Amino acid sequence: EIMEQSLMKQRAGIVQKQVAAGREFKGCAFYSKPEVIVFKDFDVGKSYRKKVLLTNISYTQNFCKYLGMSHVLKDFIEVAFDPPGVMSAGLTCDFSVTFNPMLNENLEGQIDFLAQTGPFSVPIKCMTKKCQLSVDAVEVDFGSQVVGETRKKVVVLTNSGALGTEFGFLKITGNQSSSVYHYYITCFECLLEGLRGDTPAVEAAPGTMVTFDEPPGSNDTPDQQEEAEAQPDESGPVAMGSPVPTEVTVMEGLRVGKVSLDSVVSGSIAPFSTVQLEVVFAPVKSGSTMADFEISFSDPLSPPIMLRGRGNGIDVPVWVERELVDLKICMYDRLYQDAILVHNRATSALRLKFEVCKELRNHLELLPKMAYIQAGSQFSAQLKFLPRLSLLEDCKEYFDPETGVLEAPMVIRVADQTRPVPFTVRSVVTSSDIEFSVKELDFGFCTVYESVRHTVTLTNKSVLPQPYGFCGVPDTVDVQPNDGFGTLLPLESLDVDIIFNAKKAKEYTFELTCKSGIGREFKLPCRAVGVLPPLEFSHSVVEMKATAVGDTCSTHLEVMNSHTSANEFTHPVPRIGTGPIVDVGPTSFEFVVPDGAPLTVSPARCIIHVTFTPVLDPDEVRKEAVKILEREAEAERKRKEAAS
Repeated sequence: EIMEQSLMKQRAGIVQKQVAAGREFKGCAFYSKPEVIVFKDFDVGKSYRKKVLLTNISYTQNFCKYLGMSHVLKDFIEVAFDPPGVMSAGLTCDFSVTFNPMLNENLEGQIDFLAQTGPFSVPIKCMTKKCQLSVDAVEVDFGSQVVGETRKKVVVLTNSGALGTEFGFLKITGNQSSSVYHYYITCFECLLEGLRGDTPAVEAAPGTMVTFDEPPGSNDTPDQQEEAEAQPDESGPVAMGSPVPTEVTVMEGLRVGKVSLDSVVSGSIAPFSTVQLEVVFAPVKSGSTMADFEISFSDPLSPPIMLRGRGNGIDVPVWVERELVDLKICMYDRLYQDAILVHNRATSALRLKFEVCKELRNHLELLPKMAYIQAGSQFSAQLKFLPRLSLLEDCKEYFDPETGVLEAPMVIRVADQTRPVPFTVRSVVTSSDIEFSVKELDFGFCTVYESVRHTVTLTNKSVLPQPYGFCGVPDTVDVQPNDGFGTLLPLESLDVDIIFNAKKAKEYTFELTCKSGIGREFKLPCRAVGVLPPLEFSHSVVEMKATAVGDTCSTHLEVMNSHTSANEFTHPVPRIGTGPIVDVGPTSFEFVVPDGAPLTVSPARCIIHVTFTPVLDPDEVRKEAVKILEREAEAERKRKEAAS
């Protein structure tokens, strides 16, 4: 009885909620595979059939009832559906859809069903055949080409759709240079088969030669123009495989005599196939040119494809890839190398001879001096540049000593060719020297109780930054800042402190070695005399407290005579360098106060009292007043700038 009530509700289209384990099912109760029924690339008059699976994805048992389809599909779609009755969760049923196209139009709609939990539908799409046309390159760049020779490039026209179409190749712009060029456009069959097994081979027009010439001069009379049109151009070569070549002269449009043509090359391209358009560039004069082309199609839904051709005619078959070989910044007595890439456009091997101007033969070398380059290939020559210090004297014509710029012409001579291939070598030659402000550093007499400091200026003579470092420094020497390591910017001068501390009384002679980043070593000779005095202080640094002007601050230190034995084998003895040992006994001494220092020393022996009496130096007052005035002037200038 409950089953009969459920069936009656389903037949009446009454929707019920589905609750299982306390959860209510929401959403579409059936999943279709495929989700969208697609009939693609159909032919009118043929019949197409597809099978669709419906799966119950609800929580429990469910029913499925076919209701109908969209109004636009009723004349073309037939649905064969056998109701499966009660379906448990996870079970499937199927139905078939038959499409009988009678119009070549796109159709979209849906097939409606009713389940126990609610209605659902399966979308259906019917799509006509379409053309999907593309080319592998929209710009054909021939680069540089020798006058009188040809270069071929292929543009592949691809149809990825199921509908074939007719195409035509048009030139829509004239030549944009004063040179005359020949373009040969040959349309031939592609060997690739269609994606479908029954797709016929590509239907293409026979090979056609098309010549694009320079428009006649604007100063020509109409009679001269008609006479020029009546005379055929016999200078253009004939394309291979063209039984009856058609020559077209581009003036205002595309013309043969007085007959206008709508297409230069025409043909048809089948579905899922390709057609190759071979473009041959053959300049008759040197210069550059550019032309625009259009591939139009008979299919109204396929927009035209624009192509652009570029080319440059040159005179010689042998050319270098870089006419200017820039070696950037080079240092003296350092080897620099580069590759000179030579190309041969000719159809035969040629002999090359590399020549260096005589002024640079001691500094620059091209290897090998003679070589053969094969047809249509390239050859790599090696350039070695070792600038020596005699470059200024040897190469005054090409070297500027103020800027350090070297620009020297090189020549490649080709057999049976009167015009050589020139190229230029450019470089900025700079020194790699690091100079010291002094040639020798003399620390003088240095006691073992003190350190002597000298400031040396390092100057970078190069226009490149150079890292430096003082290596192998003796233990008696300290180099600051950064322990003697750093980087000198181009043409920079940097002060370095050399601090010497004698360990014992002797004569010191040594060399400080400064190494640059490229491994060069620069020597600085140093000498000093170590002194061990017979007297010593209780401490070597006297620190005074902060003292006001006119006030006095005092401190004391002790002078001690520790020289009691002249035996140099048991302990260090007082002496100057390697001089005689100081006599044992009383030793006289004297304090020498620097000029201008506000210090007094008393008494002259035993305990020494040092009195510090700072005075106000009038020169210092004037200097500080000048600094205050300068700061006020600077502040006033900034205020005026901010106000403006």
